[in-house]
Amino acid sequence: MMIPLTLGLFFLSPSASTPSCANAAQTGAHLQWSEPATIVAPSHGWEVEVHPVLTSDENQTPVSLRGCQGGGPWPLFTLQRSAEMYWSPGSTSLLVVNEPLSGSNQLLMFDVKSLSEGKQLQSPGRIDEAVKHVLSKQLEGKRHIVSYLPRFVSWKDSSLVLAVGGATSPEGDGPMTPYCFGLLVNNSTLQVQGILPAGELKTRFGADCQISP
Repeated sequence: MMIPLTLGLFFLSPSASTPSCANAAQTGAHLQWSEPATIVAPSHGWEVEVHPVLTSDENQTPVSLRGCQGGGPWPLFTLQRSAEMYWSPGSTSLLVVNEPLSGSNQLLMFDVKSLSEGKQLQSPGRIDEAVKHVLSKQLEGKRHIVSYLPRFVSWKDSSLVLAVGGATSPEGDGPMTPYCFGLLVNNSTLQVQGILPAGELKTRFGADCQISP
């Protein structure tokens, strides 16, 4: 009589029946440094994990990538405050809009397959460098950038659409002037392929820029 009961308990064990990446898939998510989270890619091939560190004097929460069929974790970045993340179509890339400081965001792009194979040659921050370079040229490098608040708009074919807004001031002092541009970034090269004024960004994509934190 004891044998059937033992077998029944074995097959009902959560550890034996719960598959990897069991959570519902999400195309994107908002991350907070103090909140644990698991975000499964739409393809169910990957998941991003947030494990808060609440014992440190500073916010140093690691964010990592795991494969749903095993493998990992592979470190992505350290979450100091909050961030927004977005899976690309096919779950091949992961865009992060990191928000470590109020008024100063940081763009990060990860090729998840290459990362898992140890072959990601481009720095995740390369997309941020490319966007800032184009922004500086658009502003003619004559004004101090007080706030830099890029936002995700959409994935379009082989490109990523961003709304890049914020404010500038002369030499970091004086009245602030808002700016807003739409940028089309190639998913593979991470180079800016097109620049849209605020009006065209709104007309074509229904998007606005964030000007202040």
